[in-house]
Amino acid sequence: MISTHPFPLNSSARTAIGVDAGGTGTRAVLLDESGRCLALARSGPGNPVSAGAEVAIGNVVAACTGARAARPDVGDPQVVALTMAGVMALGGRLPGLAEALQGAGLGASVHFHADVESAFRSATSAKEGGVLIVGTGATGAAIRDGRLAALRDGLGWLLGDEGSGFWIGREVVRAVGRALDRRGPDTALTGLLLPLVQTGGGAAQPGRDPRVIDLLDWVRSRRPVELSIAARLVAAPEAADDPVARAIVEGAVEALGGTLAAVAEVAPEGPIVLGGSVVAPGAPVGERLVELIGARQSGRPVLRARDGVAGSALLALENLGAAAGETELGRIHASLAGLADLRP
Repeated sequence: MISTHPFPLNSSARTAIGVDAGGTGTRAVLLDESGRCLALARSGPGNPVSAGAEVAIGNVVAACTGARAARPDVGDPQVVALTMAGVMALGGRLPGLAEALQGAGLGASVHFHADVESAFRSATSAKEGGVLIVGTGATGAAIRDGRLAALRDGLGWLLGDEGSGFWIGREVVRAVGRALDRRGPDTALTGLLLPLVQTGGGAAQPGRDPRVIDLLDWVRSRRPVELSIAARLVAAPEAADDPVARAIVEGAVEALGGTLAAVAEVAPEGPIVLGGSVVAPGAPVGERLVELIGARQSGRPVLRARDGVAGSALLALENLGAAAGETELGRIHASLAGLADLRP
């Protein structure tokens, strides 16, 4: 899938490619040094940890060559800036990718960045600040001098991801289990969760509420991270005045606030960028977290992460040695909006 802008461009003008490679898809944008996006191409998963290095490399190459081929009237890109989920687990680079791009006719200089960097840069051109991405997992990062300076949490469901969708979902399931087992208070979450988990196939246990068996069967039949399905229940209208649901929300906010405090030890200045469904505008955890940031890190603006490929494009401009400020970021977003929607 490829979309182009008909911006006229001198063939001698410098160009670059920004790549946002994630677990569900990869997008590459070709842009000129002023920040105008010329072409956008999409391919398959680009996370080398979840998809495998060979698959990730193939999809990154496909997206880059697709974007390049869409504008044969411009010169070859000098830079490829790649933000890739999972690349930090591989030491910050993916061996073989630069060679694969060169073999495909792209001899550009390749620069690797963590996906938290593109999330941060999608919202701001600031050189210092913090970013917190909260979906199924939760990762915080400090940005200093325009680069990733520290990662906090993102340790996975077993050791960390505190305040994440998994963490909240697990707390919901545990609260319902305690309520059914008469070890905890009744909660509106029970009526919200049980319709999702009833199986009716579990063996009866004398002295045990059959709904507990359904809950156990549901949990055991899924990967642990799939408990994040239950996270959305704390935002249901029925849970708005439920003390148990409110306590779970507050627990998540405190945990995420702790992660941001650890980020602030490294990057105490600049904006804080929030991304991910759990902290989206209107989400109860997101709204309370913004309040907590205002109380504990007063004066720091809170921004929302935008399209990750825009952050990758801004990083590409920096690596190209071109201006990469708010003007260029605005131009990137504006020209991206004119391209077909190729989100993963």
